[in-house]
Amino acid sequence: MNKLKRLSVISACLLTQACATSSDGVSSSYTSSLKYSENSCKQLIIEQEEITTILSQKSATLDSYARKDKIITPLVIASYGLLSGMYSGKEADVLANEIARLKGELEAVSRVIRQKNCGTIEQKND
Repeated sequence: MNKLKRLSVISACLLTQACATSSDGVSSSYTSSLKYSENSCKQLIIEQEEITTILSQKSATLDSYARKDKIITPLVIASYGLLSGMYSGKEADVLANEIARLKGELEAVSRVIRQKNCGTIEQKND
């Protein structure tokens, strides 16, 4: 195997691990439920809706980066055979960390909602 092909194979291996992951691949980071324990059911439902909206927007952006990385990575390897970096770069890493934080917050809010039995209409209006 010549050097260029060998470098291409190594680059492909490195890039497949370095590319942006989809939002589904981001695990939540732990957030304590205590942060939300004093909130009323109405406040919890509003918080849950706000986090869900922001999480959805940021997830869509990260998923877009992941799709572009999957398209661009093979093109870079085919064109140059070199490790020349990924499309999304550090921005995708920052976004993935933010998504992990938001997922953790959403889990924490959901735990408190369950603990307070905020499922009824009357409780939502507290």
